[in-house]
Amino acid sequence: MIVTTIGCMVGAMKTIGSRIAAARIRKGINQSALSRLVGVKPQSVQAWEADRNTPRPKRLGQIAAALDVSVSDLVDGSGVDAESRPRPSLEKQAKNVRRASYPKDGEILIQRYELPDILQEQTPTDYIDLVNDITVGIRELDGLGLKYSDPANLSIITAWDQSMEGTIHDKDLLLIDRGVNQYVGDGIYLVAWAEHLFIRRLQLAGTDKLELIADSPTHKDRVVPAGKVAIHAKALLVWKAGKL
Repeated sequence: MIVTTIGCMVGAMKTIGSRIAAARIRKGINQSALSRLVGVKPQSVQAWEADRNTPRPKRLGQIAAALDVSVSDLVDGSGVDAESRPRPSLEKQAKNVRRASYPKDGEILIQRYELPDILQEQTPTDYIDLVNDITVGIRELDGLGLKYSDPANLSIITAWDQSMEGTIHDKDLLLIDRGVNQYVGDGIYLVAWAEHLFIRRLQLAGTDKLELIADSPTHKDRVVPAGKVAIHAKALLVWKAGKL
């Protein structure tokens, strides 16, 4: 009978995705925990491990750091030594997960929303991110009266175009809740429809339809089947970007 440790499997795997999966299992965390550590959706981790998508170099470095391995361990399996890397305790694992969202007591790290590869193809070609991550005080954030699913689900995204002019302008920063992936009432959402990504106000338009509302009068509102709209997040707050 051949016995192979999980640690040795990381070096033996033939793809980056399989090495990520093996390293994650050895570390003792699930896909959701890894997604929080690197600031992406669990679906992104699933796609990496299934080799449907390959992490970009910067993201690969974040994954390696989160899994306590080197980038070369994930790229070619070199340098893996299972005996010198004992499995962390459950307490350490919990701390690793929380560290992604709470860098210091009383503060929360809100990371830039990482667009999945499929959504990047649906954004304008000139789209740019104005910020990466921001740190805010939990007390100050809660003082705004915002309701969100979990602090770890908060992200920052840069708005584009003027379709929501009057409420949101091009290059404004939006605080979004990635934990909201279905319609939960009137509000502004990050949605995908007809192979395009939009920031739109959503309202019910019948039992099985949603109205995608553009606040700008120069953009047309749409009533579409609810099943055709993919909701990726709900907008909670807008920071205005303007010249002084």
